[in-house]
Amino acid sequence: MKQVGKQTVIRGYNSSMRHRTLKKNQKLFKPASVKIAYASFWSRALGFITDIFMIGLPIALLIILLFGYDQTHSAGGIDVIMQNKEALKNPPNPLVSIVQLGLFMIVTVTLWHKSGQTPGKKLAHTRVVDARTLQAAPYWKLILRFIGYFISLITLIGFFVGLFRKDKRSLHDLLSGTCVIRAS
Repeated sequence: MKQVGKQTVIRGYNSSMRHRTLKKNQKLFKPASVKIAYASFWSRALGFITDIFMIGLPIALLIILLFGYDQTHSAGGIDVIMQNKEALKNPPNPLVSIVQLGLFMIVTVTLWHKSGQTPGKKLAHTRVVDARTLQAAPYWKLILRFIGYFISLITLIGFFVGLFRKDKRSLHDLLSGTCVIRAS
């Protein structure tokens, strides 16, 4: 063994040659790629609509119990912007909207993190996972995904992006680094 420049030569075999050999051999032992079954647009839509009812309705009933029935008939944001005189008699309470949205987010994100499935996703046989690891996504990615729903909703195109992608990921999935796969 002798030192030649930055390389060590051992009986005619230097360290850079060894590295190339190892690198070449690693390609030989590369595991077969796993086929991922991404959820279709329609199964995702079914899960989303089901969740609006299965999670949203109990939360709406809880809001009625906490804030009263009158709050469900208060003016909406568009009524206030349009200066509707009837709507201004019963102005909206922003606290109600914040609590309702907060509860919906807490329940949804917790279910996504715990099992990857909300009731709608379970019905559609799909799961939300981290796009790189295909394991349970961390809370911060799931919260970002939930916020991304609103960006997808505002643009409307965000939900349909998945129709044109091989991995079927919508805008909120792309923003958060998650994907929806078929549950086994």
